Amino acid sequence: MLDVLRSKKSLGKKEAEKEVFQQLLEMNFSDPEKIAAAYPSQLSGGMNQRVMISMALLLRPRLLIADEPTTGLDTINQQKVIRKLLELKEKYKMSILFITHDLRLADQIADKVAVMKNGEIIEVAPLSTIRENPQHSYTKELWNKIPVFQGSEGGS
Repeated sequence: MLDVLRSKKSLGKKEAEKEVFQQLLEMNFSDPEKIAAAYPSQLSGGMNQRVMISMALLLRPRLLIADEPTTGLDTINQQKVIRKLLELKEKYKMSILFITHDLRLADQIADKVAVMKNGEIIEVAPLSTIRENPQHSYTKELWNKIPVFQGSEGGS
C-alpha cells in the first residue's frame, strides 16, 4: 500500500505510513501496522477485501470500480463490506461501479442497474424500474430466480 501511495503522491515514508494506517483504521482494522505488514496469505478473505478497498481509496478516487468485492465472503462479511462501501461513498463523495452476479447485493447498493448478457448490455434503468418492470426477457428471468426479493435501495 505504501508503494501505491508514494508512487502517486510526493510523500515521505512516515507521512505515507500515517495515511495508510489511517485508511486501514477506517476499514475497521484495529491493528493497522500489523495488517500493513502482513502478506495476503496471512489474512482472511474478508480482510483481504477490506485491504484492497483501502488501497483503492488511498488516492481518493471520484469513481471506485468494485468488481465482485464480496465474492467468496459469507453473508455477514458481505453485508459489512456493502455497508462500508456505502458509508465511504458518502464520506468521499464518490460514485461506485459495483459489478456483481448477485442481484440481492445490487438491490442494496445500486441506484441504476445495467444488465449484461454474453458481454453485451441489454438493459439499463433505475433499480426500481428494473425491479418492478424489467423490459428484457433475460432480466425478467434473472429477477425471477431470486427466491425472496426484499429491496432496500442503497446508492451508487
